[in-house]
Amino acid sequence: MKLKAKSLHNLTEEELELVLNNCFANIFATDGVGNIVFANRDAVESLCVSEEYLLKHTVYDLLEEGITDYSSTANTIRTHTKTVASYTNRAGAEIMVVTTPVFDAKGNLILCVTYSRKKTDMDVFIEQVKEERIRTNRYRDAVSYLDENKKFTNIIIYKSKLMESLCQTAQIIAPTDSTVMLYGESGVGKEVFANYIHLNSKRKDEIFIPVNCAAIPANLIESEFFGYEKGAFTGADSKGKSGLFEVANNGTIFLDEIGELPLEMQSKLLRILENGEFFRIGSSKILKTNVRIIGATNRDLKGMIKDRTFREDLYYRLNVLPIDIPALRNRKEDVAELAKYYLTKANKKYGKRMPLNEEHLKILMDYSWPGNVRELRNIVERYVVTGNSFVIESLAYSGNENGGMIQQPDLQMESLVIVPLKEKMRSLERQYIHYTLSSNDGDVQKTAAQLGVHKSLIYRKLREENQEKSS
Repeated sequence: MKLKAKSLHNLTEEELELVLNNCFANIFATDGVGNIVFANRDAVESLCVSEEYLLKHTVYDLLEEGITDYSSTANTIRTHTKTVASYTNRAGAEIMVVTTPVFDAKGNLILCVTYSRKKTDMDVFIEQVKEERIRTNRYRDAVSYLDENKKFTNIIIYKSKLMESLCQTAQIIAPTDSTVMLYGESGVGKEVFANYIHLNSKRKDEIFIPVNCAAIPANLIESEFFGYEKGAFTGADSKGKSGLFEVANNGTIFLDEIGELPLEMQSKLLRILENGEFFRIGSSKILKTNVRIIGATNRDLKGMIKDRTFREDLYYRLNVLPIDIPALRNRKEDVAELAKYYLTKANKKYGKRMPLNEEHLKILMDYSWPGNVRELRNIVERYVVTGNSFVIESLAYSGNENGGMIQQPDLQMESLVIVPLKEKMRSLERQYIHYTLSSNDGDVQKTAAQLGVHKSLIYRKLREENQEKSS
């Protein structure tokens, strides 16, 4: 039977019975003196008697014949108030029950309506509510984190004219829905730039999803991108799963390292770029999505086209608005600004007050930064966490503009000035520790292993050196 939309008082008796029999509850009603006038299907099953029996008896009969040991209805008839209680039925199940009195215009009790469920059902329901609350809290925490993160990613730290020009370009293209391709070495800040474009676009209040294409196993990329129906493959979630393009509808997807996508996925991505259509795995239903795609790569896509590892049609569909982000060594004016910015963040994060002096800034400016902005951020955070100036000072001989070669410490007798042997040995020891640390990019664990000592000794030696310098 197909029901048409209508108000409650226009429901037929048959339609009303359908509603009551499909409630997640036992519904039971009597008149004002206890005669049973209605019991839905679940209530009949709960009492373990027939509907015909119930409609010929009263709640007092149920008590007298031992069908139930307790009647909330009887209590409501006696007190004329709502009753909330629990009882055990003949099957041994504990029932949670609420009986509500209904009065006519003169205050006479005319109905007692009882709502009840098995306690086990309620326990399951409560547990599900708790789990949903946990998921909601996680989501709220994630949203809070993303909102906090937006405070930082909505700006780009720079001082150079080169980056000023790029930011102006980004602000011009951000309000459009055109696809953007970001080119640049690893660590130059392509994701930050993509988020900057998103947060200056018409989609800024929608979701921004960054995806590292190289980090997703090839056999999982399609399910991650497009989702799947329940039972689509062995190990699939029984409820199915939405893909990233479905979740990001009306928002922005940032596809980092897009050159790592398999050819098969490239063709499916092309279809989304052309008409916004895709299929979930295991489904023939066409789904539509309205997302803006920002791609990024540090690879030569034109060379990949020649090698037939990247589709030419996809390249031209992606390369609508190309932006080249320069390496940090080509915009040295930005180094000090970025270092101060990351220092402020790290000090706040770890509750520290580590400074950057002029000597530190000079070393940072002279360094070649092969790891770009990511390396600078990591160096500054490591400096704050360890409280060790050597983290920065080691850059002076671990890599520079003149080739980036690691220089051997001068362990020769560089001076004819005679000093106590203990003092000279301590100086040589520190030089060698610094050299080994620098060779290992500041990795104390690896340095200790190479020198055949425990890492606590390395920390102690560095701490003693810092204490001597500060005294």
